Amino acid sequence: MKTFIDRTYPIWQHLGKKEVYYIISAGLGEDIIERSLGDLNGFVEHLEEYRIAGKLYAANVMDAGLVKNQSIFQKAYDMGYSI
Repeated sequence: MKTFIDRTYPIWQHLGKKEVYYIISAGLGEDIIERSLGDLNGFVEHLEEYRIAGKLYAANVMDAGLVKNQSIFQKAYDMGYSI
């Protein structure tokens, strides 16, 4: 997330109007994910105009590949397919 913000920051003024989707996997619970999104939310708030169109969290995923076994995986696919 920090790398995304750092690399996109120089051009954020040119990103215009965006629908924003958060699709996040983490080794901790949703409460920790929500707290860690402060910097990303701050970045998004600087866009010309934005709408947070969806948030999907795959929480407590500690090992690679385990997210595929959760219902959130299909929800992420469906969300992307509907765009």
